[in-house]
Amino acid sequence: MAEDPKKKPGFDGAHEREGYDPVAYHRDETVLRKKRTDARGESALGSMIAAAGIVWGAYVGTDHFTSMQNISLPRGPIELACLGIAIWLHAKWRAR
Repeated sequence: MAEDPKKKPGFDGAHEREGYDPVAYHRDETVLRKKRTDARGESALGSMIAAAGIVWGAYVGTDHFTSMQNISLPRGPIELACLGIAIWLHAKWRAR
């Protein structure tokens, strides 16, 4: 007799039983877990945003640098760095 090609080794045929509900016996972790960024990911994102703001500020501040009297930073890099720090602090608050 040839084996059934649909049958796999170790297959017990549980799905063929009457009243079988696979959800009752096996719960998928992705269903139980909420769809949100964990504190570690949020912390990393905040750090990267703050670093980007600092690098951008350093670039803008030293572009066409002539003397210390002419240093001026626009609001964009400073706001970006502050936003990154705020996100990082929120992640640290969530992780406590």
